[in-house]
Amino acid sequence: MRTLSLLPLTLAALVLAQGDPIRYDLEHNATTLIGTWSSGAGLVQTGPVRNFCSPANKTFNPPPVAGISYSFDGDGNFEQVEYRFGSNPAKPACPNATLLFQHGKYQLLPNGSIILDPIPEDGLVQTQSPCTAHSSTIQQFNVTVLFKEWRIFFDPLSQGYHLHLFRFDGAPLNKMILRYETPIMHPTTTILKPEPTAPARRRRAFVEQRSDAPRTATAAGGIGLMMVLLGVVMLV
Repeated sequence: MRTLSLLPLTLAALVLAQGDPIRYDLEHNATTLIGTWSSGAGLVQTGPVRNFCSPANKTFNPPPVAGISYSFDGDGNFEQVEYRFGSNPAKPACPNATLLFQHGKYQLLPNGSIILDPIPEDGLVQTQSPCTAHSSTIQQFNVTVLFKEWRIFFDPLSQGYHLHLFRFDGAPLNKMILRYETPIMHPTTTILKPEPTAPARRRRAFVEQRSDAPRTATAAGGIGLMMVLLGVVMLV
C-alpha cells in the first residue's frame, strides 16, 4: 500500500502569521466544539455508527450523497472523515470521488486557529473513478491540517448548533451540524500496526515454516531441532 503524506513547509509560518491571541467568546467556545459534527443530511459521520469507514479493515462504505464530518473530544483527540466529488475536465460525465479517514490530536491555538495532527499509520484515502480500468484505489494518508479560524453559532431554523471551519487560506468548509454532544469516534489510539519490512516477513515465514515440524522427536532429533532454532536466533 502506498503512503500519501503531506505537511506544507509553510505551516509554521502560517500559524505565526495568524495574528495576536484572541479572546474566546460565544463564537469560539471550546466546550461546544466537543462532539460529532457533520454536514448536510448527516449520512457521512465519524465513528462506527454510520459505518462510513472501518479503519481496522481498511474499507469505506460510501452513502448515496457526499459529506464531511469531524469529531472532537475533551482530551485533545479528533477524527475526520470526508466524502467528496471532484470534476473531471477530460471526462465531465465521469466525476472523481475521494473518501478519507484520519484521526489523532488537535490543538486550539491562542490566535484562534486549530491544528489537526493525525496518527500517520492510520490515515486512509480512497479514490474512485467509474470510467477507468482501476476504478478504486486505497492508500495510506497523513495530512496535517490547519484551520485558520472557526465559528459556532445557533441556527434558529434547525434549532441546532452549527460549526463553520475555515481552511488555512480562509476558504470555508461546508457548515456542519452538531449531531452528538458526546463524540462518536473510533479508538483514539493507533489502530493499524505498521506493515513489516521485506526482511522481517522472510524471517517470520522461515520461523513459521520450521514451527510446523513434528513435535515428537528422539533425543538426537531434539538436539538437531535445537540447533536449527539457535541458528534462526543467530540469523535474527
